[in-house]
Amino acid sequence: GGGGGGGGGQPMQLSLAQLAPVLMLMAFSLLSPILFGERPQAWRLHPSSPWPLERQTLRMGVPYFVDDSFELFHSDGASLATAEGEVERQTLAKVRQRCRHERAQRQKMMEAAGHYQGQERTSMQEQAGRAHMRWCDELSRLEGLERSAGRR
Repeated sequence: GGGGGGGGGQPMQLSLAQLAPVLMLMAFSLLSPILFGERPQAWRLHPSSPWPLERQTLRMGVPYFVDDSFELFHSDGASLATAEGEVERQTLAKVRQRCRHERAQRQKMMEAAGHYQGQERTSMQEQAGRAHMRWCDELSRLEGLERSAGRR
């Protein structure tokens, strides 16, 4: 007779040993901020109620805003340098984006002037040339500070 047939139709069961690596990864990702002293971004580029205190980066003088506990978590030079490097990186990215927008606006003004002739074209081109490029000016200033401070 036969008997045999082992569990051909039974659903597969996961053992704790099979799940352990996944559970450990999940636990580690949840606990790592606590274990390694990390915390959510402790600063903002603009003031708001949880981040009322203004600071400036040591290297480039970029303003940023922190909460009361910022200095507790960034008491050593390396931690502060990392946080301030991120402030500067995000500020430069924001200013570069806004400068690109200003340049695109100026380019559109120049292209529009190209559809006209004579004095009207000249006047429109001069107006485009005089358009204030606040963010591009700020980008030049920051990049100059970055060069003079040197990248770490």
